[in-house]
Amino acid sequence: MAVKRSDILLFVSYRPDSKVKGEVYLNIPLSGGKVDVNGHVDFLGNNLDVLPTAMNLQQVSGRLVFQNEKLRSNGLKARWRNLPLTVKLATSAEPQSYQINLDLAGRWPVADMERALALPFGEYAEGSLDWQGDLAIQLNPDGLFDYQGDIRSELLGLGLKMPAPMDKSAQQSWPSLLSVSGDQLSASINLESNKIISLNGLVDFSQGQKRLKYALLNLGENNPLRWQGQGLAMSFDFAELDIMPWLKWAKAQTSETIETPESEYSNVSLVVPELLFVRGTV
Repeated sequence: MAVKRSDILLFVSYRPDSKVKGEVYLNIPLSGGKVDVNGHVDFLGNNLDVLPTAMNLQQVSGRLVFQNEKLRSNGLKARWRNLPLTVKLATSAEPQSYQINLDLAGRWPVADMERALALPFGEYAEGSLDWQGDLAIQLNPDGLFDYQGDIRSELLGLGLKMPAPMDKSAQQSWPSLLSVSGDQLSASINLESNKIISLNGLVDFSQGQKRLKYALLNLGENNPLRWQGQGLAMSFDFAELDIMPWLKWAKAQTSETIETPESEYSNVSLVVPELLFVRGTV
């Protein structure tokens, strides 16, 4: 069964709150052969809903070129929760699926990220996050989908306000990679940063709610712990560590009330399991 145009429309929904312009060209053979549809659409600050990801894009500008089922973008820019995005899109139609490839990039100040996500990033970081990423989405004719993507950053311009060795100036480079993959039932998350931070986890969607099934945070360059259970776990392994700044920092986290930044956006509700263990070696 081939993917139909109606399956493609399940991916993006245009909200008709502003105008677009474009051109459509039809090539209709008089002999009764296949009809070719070509053209382009110019977005003029429009809003789009990316349905599988529940993302709402605002102020979309740029051109979308189409040739039958194939799409590609030219100079596409948008804002997500008022954070800037540059988007490069290309699609291909396969016999049993429809492939959507996205290249994404953004430079997001920490203060704007706080307002967008209602999380106190400013307590732990300062500056801006400059990142690039790619996302491949496969739409199937039965309405199901799967995806795989990476977000990369050197974290230049972003400082971390934590005790050593987790502190970082904005001028330091910390090569970081966030990988996500999944489908409508679950999502796998893996993070590696500067060979000193690693995180892997699994979010489950199969029971009608978004539930973090497990997450393991490893700190330290030579930390080999691998674990997949049901809950939260943390492990650290450092050759040497000045513990007093960490004790002072931990006390501040538990004794002070960190205010949640005001935001006009609502975050996804996620059920989080209990912390099962913390293991450390110094």
